[in-house]
Amino acid sequence: MTRLRGERGATVAEAAFVVPMLFMGLLSFLDYSMWVMQSNQASAVARDGARAGIISYRQADVPGSGDYNNIDATVTRRLGGRHDYTLTIICVQPATPSQVSCNSNPASGTNRIQVTVTWTRRALSPFTASFGKTQTVSGTATMQVIS
Repeated sequence: MTRLRGERGATVAEAAFVVPMLFMGLLSFLDYSMWVMQSNQASAVARDGARAGIISYRQADVPGSGDYNNIDATVTRRLGGRHDYTLTIICVQPATPSQVSCNSNPASGTNRIQVTVTWTRRALSPFTASFGKTQTVSGTATMQVIS
């Protein structure tokens, strides 16, 4: 194929335009995928915390108590020692539905413990940063209290 005299740099010019867009799209896809993966991880971590909480729940909603610390340790282990998360533990009475003190939970089968784990992550690409420089990752799990 013969090229005309004015088309010699056309390929370089097109590549200079397309390659950055390709990398931007790839980085945005990777960033979004990591966000989804971390959201799934947050749900799994909250589930593990709720499992630990249904065994010993009487003081689970009191930060610093043994029950709370057990749930916190379970969450920290599941996150590989990471400590930059917020842990929220409440007990819920589904009949009303309302938040109640975990200490006032009656017999098994009537109330539930709810564990929420939240952290923020930094955006990797300028495209996802347009939604905010940091995004919130959160997972919640609710399980029936056992005695």
